[in-house]
Amino acid sequence: MESQLLEIIQNLSLKVDALYADRERTNTHQEHTMDMQEQDFDPYAKTRAPQVEIEAYPELMDAIPNMKEDFFRSPLTDEERKEIIYGQ
Repeated sequence: MESQLLEIIQNLSLKVDALYADRERTNTHQEHTMDMQEQDFDPYAKTRAPQVEIEAYPELMDAIPNMKEDFFRSPLTDEERKEIIYGQ
């Protein structure tokens, strides 16, 4: 198993070397340029993603019927929540 992995790595290395040699021979280097930000860029102006309204899958609504009313509602009463938090 280990010898097979070493052989695969060696074959890949030979292929990469051949690609580098081919690129050197044909002189087809690709240059990447990086765009610079404008000088009047305002670091305090924030760009936000647009809001998206999502809907639940019907199967999920069937599985969790309370989700139709208020998904973020806490199932605990105020007294139960205080008892858990403060241990009274």
